[in-house]
This record gives sequence, structure tokens and C-alpha cells, in this order.
Amino acid sequence: MGNETPTYEEFLRNYKMDERVKDSYWVEKEAQVRGYGPCYSCGDDDLTFELEIVLKNSRGGWKKTTVYSVVSAREATFKIARGEGFWSNGDSSFSSRERRSLVNRINNAVVEHVVNDRNINRTVVNDIDDDDCTIL
Repeated sequence: MGNETPTYEEFLRNYKMDERVKDSYWVEKEAQVRGYGPCYSCGDDDLTFELEIVLKNSRGGWKKTTVYSVVSAREATFKIARGEGFWSNGDSSFSSRERRSLVNRINNAVVEHVVNDRNINRTVVNDIDDDDCTIL
């Protein structure tokens, strides 16, 4: 029962967004008026965002893609959580816990980029054993 994927309605009812992630959405939204992402001065100090996303399961199955913007990362989190499109189960079965683990790691990278003004160029992988953050 613990590895069942929740329905979309259950996910929305039970999902608790980190306040830093929620706040970063508005920072990103305002920044889009001035240019890409959180770029406030847009010059030699432009921030970069490149995130390779890997979803693994305990049976050796995996899916991987790379996103190049905060907006794309946010879209990926919703699709991963719901198992839609590229992130559907297909030949491999990914549990809701595995999906949540990856969504949390993506959100942490977004917060680091938007709120803490840091370049992001890394891979995030869900932890199939527990909910501690694994960022490579």
C-alpha cells in the first residue's frame, strides 16, 4: 500500500510545498519581466541553470532528462509527481515515494538557484531508500 501512486486529487490534497519553493515562484515570475530566470542585472554575472534529472527504482529501472530553466524544472516536477508524459511508468514502475523524493530534490535545486542566486549545473537523483537529499 505504501508504494501506490496516488490519484491526482490525492496528490493535490496531500502535497505540501516548501515555502521557499512557493516564494521562489514569485521571484522567478518577476524576474521574467527583466530577462531570463533570476537575472537581475543581466550582464557578465548571468546565472546558469542546467539540471539533469534521473528517476530510479529499486528494480534497476530509470528515466533521465535534462532541463535548462527553472520553468522547465517546475513543469517536470508536476509531470513526475503525476506520472505523465515521459515520466509515465511505461515498462518500469516508479512508486510515489520515489517520485516525491525526486520532486523534493528538484525543488531544492530551484530554491538554491532562485533564492540563493547560485549557478546550477548538476544531476539530481531520487534516493530509493529514504528521503534524504542526494545531489551529485
